Amino acid sequence: MARADELARQDDPGVATRARLLPDLAALRYRDYRLLWSGMLAMSALMPLQFTTMLLYLQDTAAEDVRFLLTGLFAALRGGVMLFAGIPGGALADRFDRRRLLLTAQGAAILGNGAIAVIMLTTHGSAPALAAIFALTLVGGAAMTVDTPARQALVPQLVPRERLVNAIALDAVAMQLAFPLSLPLVGILIATVGFGGAYAASLLGHATVLLMLVQMHGRGAPAAPARRVSILAEMREGLRYTRHTPTVLWLIVLLLAVMAIGFPAVGSLGPVWVTRVLGVSPAKFGFFGALWGLGALLASVAMTNAGHFPRKGWLVVGGALTFACCVVLWGYSRSVPVSAALNLVLGGSLVVMQVSARSLVQRTVPNAMQGRVLSLFMLNMGVSQFMAGPVGALYQAFTIEHVVPVLGWLSLALALGIVLTRPSIRRAGLASAAE
Repeated sequence: MARADELARQDDPGVATRARLLPDLAALRYRDYRLLWSGMLAMSALMPLQFTTMLLYLQDTAAEDVRFLLTGLFAALRGGVMLFAGIPGGALADRFDRRRLLLTAQGAAILGNGAIAVIMLTTHGSAPALAAIFALTLVGGAAMTVDTPARQALVPQLVPRERLVNAIALDAVAMQLAFPLSLPLVGILIATVGFGGAYAASLLGHATVLLMLVQMHGRGAPAAPARRVSILAEMREGLRYTRHTPTVLWLIVLLLAVMAIGFPAVGSLGPVWVTRVLGVSPAKFGFFGALWGLGALLASVAMTNAGHFPRKGWLVVGGALTFACCVVLWGYSRSVPVSAALNLVLGGSLVVMQVSARSLVQRTVPNAMQGRVLSLFMLNMGVSQFMAGPVGALYQAFTIEHVVPVLGWLSLALALGIVLTRPSIRRAGLASAAE
């Protein structure tokens, strides 16, 4: 009888319309996932606060002739760790208890970032201080290479398969929910307590994540029993699986093409463009940057209802091409309102692309392999941040105004080439929908 009532409600167009207009929170009914989600919500406020504070700190304290180089180097260090240590981090997530790995990673992150906050509070941009900050940035980046694949691979163990797409979209909601609020706080905190005080405030996010993890009942052990093989052998196995699964491989390549070329201009080094080219003050930048978070939040909420949509490959394609087009327009705009509107669309299209791609992968890849395959998705962010180094050098050599449009056109050309020549991406999602 209950099943019949449920089917009747699904057949009612009014009920279906209302359900799809509102976010679907079904995955939050599961206690351990709810705790994991709450920790991610805290991280969504933490990460932009740390990154933006550091970029503005370097712009304020570094010499004029090396500012672009240093900001690019900072982003490149973070990305370099994710790029070179991401796959080992995924292998660890498939070998050890994922919850314990998260506890270890967050403990390392709070120690490393706490030391950075102390340096920023007690020094003012001296060469030894900057060298120490860059070294500690490697610690934070290494922690994230373990945290991200372990966190993502833990989700299918906390919710049933039919709630997986919903849970992935809710992860994106958590990552974006506090984003529009945290970025305006950057300028306010810097103005009131300085760069070091603003960075120290971000440590509350790590503490909240640790508190949520401690309360979880489940242990998060990998699906497959431990095997007597090396981490290197497990990494090779993950790469081999990806190479022989064309849909997964080309989804990763498409995201890499968009993120590696387009993201540094609007994401990693976006604050530099907004403050130097558009003339927005650091105190007001947070409100400008919050529009990215607002767009991402709106897209995340919409994606919580995307589980019923079979053609998720087209969602990935649409998100990727929209993002690349916005990078092109960003490079030509000198209007603050126009650039702010582009920022809104950039945040939304990035979420649609990433959530759709991740949901396709997690519905395809065996759970015992998910840590390693999902770690390859970290290459997207790792490469995009690593590329901030060369892009910063190009800014210094050829001026930022000339470089950004070129990056936008190149990103769009690569994305179009992949989409047009790889039909498996456009068909992605249909097979799993038919199951």
